[in-house]
Amino acid sequence: MQSTIQGLLSNGARYARSRHDVGGHWRVSDAAARAGCQRRLHGHMLKSGHNSRDERRWTIDTLDALAADRDRGYLRAWWVTVIAGAALGAFSSMSNVFGSAYGPFTKTPGQGVLWLEYVSAWLGSAWAWALFAFTVGWLTRRPGPAVFRAVLGLLVAVVAYYFFDRALGMTGAVEVSLIVFWSLIALFGAPLMALLGVFARKPNRWSLLAGLAAPILISYDTLVYAVGPDHIRPWSQWLVLCAAAGLALAFVGRAVRLEHRPPALPEPHSGRV
Repeated sequence: MQSTIQGLLSNGARYARSRHDVGGHWRVSDAAARAGCQRRLHGHMLKSGHNSRDERRWTIDTLDALAADRDRGYLRAWWVTVIAGAALGAFSSMSNVFGSAYGPFTKTPGQGVLWLEYVSAWLGSAWAWALFAFTVGWLTRRPGPAVFRAVLGLLVAVVAYYFFDRALGMTGAVEVSLIVFWSLIALFGAPLMALLGVFARKPNRWSLLAGLAAPILISYDTLVYAVGPDHIRPWSQWLVLCAAAGLALAFVGRAVRLEHRPPALPEPHSGRV
């Protein structure tokens, strides 16, 4: 009996996962999904010899709870993306405002806050914002939701950056034209980086190519489009290049582990007791 119930729950969990479309929407109505689940469970019950009403009721309730938990997980993922995007834009703006040698909060003109100048140089680089979209794709794993979440997160980051610039007195007004410009960049760049993050997470040898795109982009942007004051630029660049090299080695190590991992064992059949 125990193996039968475990098999039913496993099938139900897979069914709950399959109920979501690209953006997290239902593929079918709740009533149709529930009816289909009941038909499958009834067939399993008949095959296993357990067909009592209490057993069917308990299993259906358990599957409903699994689906509800997954719904809450999808909603949390969207909120986390929005909050992370807002934090990226806010911290980028604040590090620039409070660390600048000529900002509204500068105590000694020409002398900024050293560690904030480093943070501002990193967060103000294109690679940091591209890496945000790549990370969203890596964590999301599915192409559709990854693209939508990465675009949403970067759009929120762009708006947050310029609103914080205005709120902290760095600009005299919200620069709408720049918001539109960088939002258009995000609409084109975020999907590409998110998809690279998704494919880099795949458990196959080709994922290494997608994974290496991130450290290559970081290195190229750091060397060609250096950001920050001249007195921090050499050290800032070296730190970023070392981090990019470490990230590349991590992806290579992951590829080696995937190549030499033992084959997965087949799942045990959970039919009759």
